[in-house]
Amino acid sequence: MLPLEAGLQTYTVGGLREIAEHLGLKLDSKPPRKDWLITRLCETIPRNASTPAYVQTLTDAEQAALAVMVTREGPFTLPQVARPLMLAGMASTDNQTEEPFRPRARHVMFDLLHKGLIVNVATPSFDRSPRTLMLQTTFDVPAEVRSALPLALLHQPTPQPDLFARADLRPAQVASRDLGAFLRELLFVWTELRNQPAQPLKSGGLGKRERRRLAEAVGFAEPGGLDSVAWLYEVLVALNLVQESGTEIGAVEGHAATLFWGAKRTQHTHDLRRAYVRMTCPLCQDRAAIRLTGYLQGLEVLPPSVLRERILGTLEQLATTGWIPFEFVMNVLVGGLPGSLMFTEQTVGVIYGQLHYYENTYRAEVERTLSGMELNLTRCALEELCTMGLVELGYASTEAVTPVAIRAMQEAMIPAPPAGPSPSILEQPWQMILQPDFQVLALGPVPLRVLAGLEQIARREKIDKTVITYRLTRDAVYRALQSGETVESITAYLEETTGQVIPQNIQRSLEEWYQQYERIVIRRSVRILQVDTPERLLLLLDVPELRSLLHPTDERTAWFLPNELNRVQQCLLDLELLPAASQGAQADLPNSMRWQGVELEPRTASPSLYVTGVLMRFAEPNGRRWLLTPESIEKASTSGYTPSEIVATLKTLTGSALPADVEKHIVAWGKHFGTGQTAQVRLLRLKRSESLGELRAAEPLLHRWLRPLPGTENLAIVNEAHWDEVRALLASWGVDVVSERWW
Repeated sequence: MLPLEAGLQTYTVGGLREIAEHLGLKLDSKPPRKDWLITRLCETIPRNASTPAYVQTLTDAEQAALAVMVTREGPFTLPQVARPLMLAGMASTDNQTEEPFRPRARHVMFDLLHKGLIVNVATPSFDRSPRTLMLQTTFDVPAEVRSALPLALLHQPTPQPDLFARADLRPAQVASRDLGAFLRELLFVWTELRNQPAQPLKSGGLGKRERRRLAEAVGFAEPGGLDSVAWLYEVLVALNLVQESGTEIGAVEGHAATLFWGAKRTQHTHDLRRAYVRMTCPLCQDRAAIRLTGYLQGLEVLPPSVLRERILGTLEQLATTGWIPFEFVMNVLVGGLPGSLMFTEQTVGVIYGQLHYYENTYRAEVERTLSGMELNLTRCALEELCTMGLVELGYASTEAVTPVAIRAMQEAMIPAPPAGPSPSILEQPWQMILQPDFQVLALGPVPLRVLAGLEQIARREKIDKTVITYRLTRDAVYRALQSGETVESITAYLEETTGQVIPQNIQRSLEEWYQQYERIVIRRSVRILQVDTPERLLLLLDVPELRSLLHPTDERTAWFLPNELNRVQQCLLDLELLPAASQGAQADLPNSMRWQGVELEPRTASPSLYVTGVLMRFAEPNGRRWLLTPESIEKASTSGYTPSEIVATLKTLTGSALPADVEKHIVAWGKHFGTGQTAQVRLLRLKRSESLGELRAAEPLLHRWLRPLPGTENLAIVNEAHWDEVRALLASWGVDVVSERWW
């Protein structure tokens, strides 16, 4: 902390006389010496600061300014003190004409400087010669004054946003956006990237082709649609809902994504505000509007994330139901010192320290340049927040570029208290209709969590203001099955959201699609010819009669039409070759392989395709032999081929027991006793037998996550992955869950 004497030494004798005369010190007829003035002031100023009666004679603004400074260490700049005073309605940064009168923040600080309660702090940019009594860039409360002030009399200024909301301010043009519409667009872009990842540019980000594809899928019109998609993508990046690798940009799926899309509106606003301050994309696309030239060239503007955080923090303090003049918002952001929004305190000190050597006309020109740049940055930030549905902007006319008023809505800026239980799905002011032709109509303001579930199982066809049209398709249901859904969960979701039993034809189609899930059907419209070596196939293709019949697929196989079977066999017999006929998988697999140590070797020169097809599922080729490796067994287990099935298949292929330790290795490599069996579920017991059915009917997520235990009335199975969400939902309904042994 700066000592009082050191601060007074920076003033000229004339400046010290002004302070002394203001404090009522008696001066000799002769001009006082500087050291005498400093000695008397170092006695008087701390004594005044320690006197409650003297502190109470200070204006409310002066007391609030001291309260702001004594709570933290200095030095301070004018914006640091002016902003809380302005937000509390105690000071202003411009000359006011309307009531109530508020003194300018600079004048408040000068009065404190005149009383000696604060002193200027010299910076490296200032010369060290004595200066006249005027407020400089940085100042501080001297150590002697700070320790003497009666802190009980100093109260922190409280923001009063309603003081600045003007009821008579009616903008001619209002730009606003529904938060729900913005969240739906986020969901649609995220879904498109999940279904089809995008190809990133070499420099990163979405290219024009990918933005055009996403804009068409979401229903945006060019050219503005491309910019809208780019902005939505940046928001998704900040929300950690999309991830860019070296080869693709895809949606991030998992527990966090499920919680976000299923959250309530208040939680969404909190997540969007937190993501907004993390965004690193440029704040203003017009680089010419914020280019530093001339005197300011070479200075570094604060990162976009810091600028967004400062602007959003100010708007949160101004959240109200009325319109606030844009000029006042800019005054709060700048704090009476142009450049303080976009530069660090050190940079601002350098700017104004160097300007001390220039004339006032040039200083005013630099300040106008800084004010214009900060206005452009703030305007761009407000437009971004308006796009997200967090603020409303008012303009004087349809052609105006800069807003005249802002309304930072309390609902979007201030976290609301925890809401009560959500009403039942059937009581919501929206409707879902499932038609027998597989079309799904989402009417009205459908909640985001409902749309997120529908995006998982259906294909979006059309987006209108009042209705979004989907269609259940095999491909969409297949994606849902791949993500872990089942026919039962899809059916339950459709019945919950529509409030009706789904049509029988749709139920049958869902079951048929599930039966086809992860299956490949090969229609046997051709015959396959196998040979033992590539050279033999080349010899056969040199035979004129076979050349027109055989069509090679690789170096040892070729196909031919079934009606040509007799001709092919006769040609082979004429060449004194005796072809063996495959009898199908059931006949070809048994005793087709034999063990050579820990490797598998075919008993015939050309093993059946059925045999090689089975071996490829869990073994790796090693010449003519096949080798079991940890990687091949793990891959087979991941695809659903269990170690016990692998062991049984090997016994069938070889017709004998496995070599020592081979079976143990297969079980270990396949993690038969590992992670596949460690997934846990919780058993929830409710004391009232009717509670389970009531909770599942009242809360849609509980209906999906609480699976009744067959044969019981008050027992439910809960997936461990959803336990935290289930417990939070139960707590919101007043159910206290205790983890203890009850059986």
